[in-house]
Amino acid sequence: ATWARLARRDSWRELRDALASSGQEMSSQDISGWVAFSELSSPGAQLSRGRVTGFSSAAAAEPGRLVPVFREHDRSSHAERGALLMVASALDTLLRGSTEVGAGPPLADKRDGPTAAVGAVRLYTSHFLCISCLAVCCQFKQMFPSMRLAVSMDDWQDTKR
Repeated sequence: ATWARLARRDSWRELRDALASSGQEMSSQDISGWVAFSELSSPGAQLSRGRVTGFSSAAAAEPGRLVPVFREHDRSSHAERGALLMVASALDTLLRGSTEVGAGPPLADKRDGPTAAVGAVRLYTSHFLCISCLAVCCQFKQMFPSMRLAVSMDDWQDTKR
C-alpha cells in the first residue's frame, strides 16, 4: 500500500471514531491531516511514523511561524498547519542536536549548508488545501529547502461519505 492510502485509512478511522463518540455532524473543523517525515542528515537522523492531526488551538499558539492567510476567518488552527508546525519543531530539535522537542527558539529560516535538514515530509489531508494551507506549505518549503514535501488530498465529498 502507498503512504497516501495508509494516511487516508488512519485519518478516516480517527475521524469516524471522533464523530461516533460526539454524535455530531461533520463540519469543516473535522478536516484531518496526517504527516510523516524522515530527516537523514543530522547525527540524530529520524524517521517518524505517520501521525493523524486535526483542527487545533495548539497550532494557533505559534502566530509568527508558518503564517496563515486570514481570509473570511482565522485559519491558524487548520490541521495541515499544525502538522507542518510539528515537523518544523522536530527538525529544529534534530538540527540543534537536542533531545527535547521544541527546546530553544526556532532556527534561522532558509536553512542551507551543513546544518540543513535533508529528507522528506509526507502530508495527507481529507480535503483540498485552502489557500492558507497552500501558503503554509510554501513557507515550510522555503524554511527547509532540502526537505522534499509530498502532499496528497481527498475531495471533501469523499471524506463525508
